[in-house]
Amino acid sequence: MKTLQVELSDEMAREVENAVEAGSFANATEVVRVSLREFISRRRFELRQQQLQDVETDTPELEAELLKVADATSISWHPEQFREIADRALQAYRAIK
Repeated sequence: MKTLQVELSDEMAREVENAVEAGSFANATEVVRVSLREFISRRRFELRQQQLQDVETDTPELEAELLKVADATSISWHPEQFREIADRALQAYRAIK
């Protein structure tokens, strides 16, 4: 485990002390750890949401292509075309996972 030293404003230090004195946390270290854990979790969620929005921005183009395919009576797929579509879908899936 790595030790970091953090400087806090007087106001933030008072908030940490108040949380410990109120019994919400055992000590200042716990306050910081919980706060960082929540920050990291929230940041990861925001990044995932952004990735989903980025994928959704491409959706109209993809939807148009899919509609063309669905409306076609018969389609001859070249294996390379199918592979390219599959690769793009897999890449988009991995980006949001």
